Amino acid sequence: MGDIETIIITGGAGHLGKAVARCWAKPGAHVVLIDRDSQRLEKARADLASANATIIAISADASQDGSLHAGLAKLSPSLWSAPPSLIVAHALHGKDEKGSAPRIGALSPGPFREVVEANLHSAVFAIDAMLPFMRQAGGGRIVLVSSTAGLSASPTAALSYSLSKAGLAALPRLLSPELATLNVLINAVAPGKFNNPDWPDDPEQVKRYKKRVPLGRLASAEEVAALIVFLASAANGYITGQTIVQDGGRLAGAG
Repeated sequence: MGDIETIIITGGAGHLGKAVARCWAKPGAHVVLIDRDSQRLEKARADLASANATIIAISADASQDGSLHAGLAKLSPSLWSAPPSLIVAHALHGKDEKGSAPRIGALSPGPFREVVEANLHSAVFAIDAMLPFMRQAGGGRIVLVSSTAGLSASPTAALSYSLSKAGLAALPRLLSPELATLNVLINAVAPGKFNNPDWPDDPEQVKRYKKRVPLGRLASAEEVAALIVFLASAANGYITGQTIVQDGGRLAGAG
């Protein structure tokens, strides 16, 4: 992956976070998994242990004030010898166990606020927490995981999820000019629905969704991870401020 040696992944114990980590788990890399679920975090670390990379697991809740700062402070200063990458992959879906979500007119302020704060507010402060280390290292890469649910009306996503992902899609445009002065490139990926056993989905809704995808299928987490890894690596030297749609052509064919 070029000169990028330290990769920080929030939501590192999740399905997508682990897929990203597997791409990076190569000799010489330091992969830092951050997640609030300590049991899943330890399992993710153990699953990656066979790779010749340094796998570091930090239990922290990005949505809680100071938790991520405290976790990053535990890391060795040697990790910042080259520009690091931050991948913000944590999220709450806002659905119930059956995969359904409340629509406008039936919203509860508490759960709605929890999702927006976990998905959007905490992403802003995750970036803020990493900037001192990126400044110390002379630059870096940031990749946010947005969603096509934040770019157009979604029949399957919770409104709280869609709103928070719309905010993430806007962040690269808002922050890229300032971060460029620090040699930090920031982008987002906006996947359509992809295969994720961690999240509840109504099977009938998924079938209807697939019919609207020109490629006729959902993406795999590995396909989404491959785009994230490119944007987060030294191979990307000139793309910043972008939100890249990865949805099998669904939005392009919506008209």
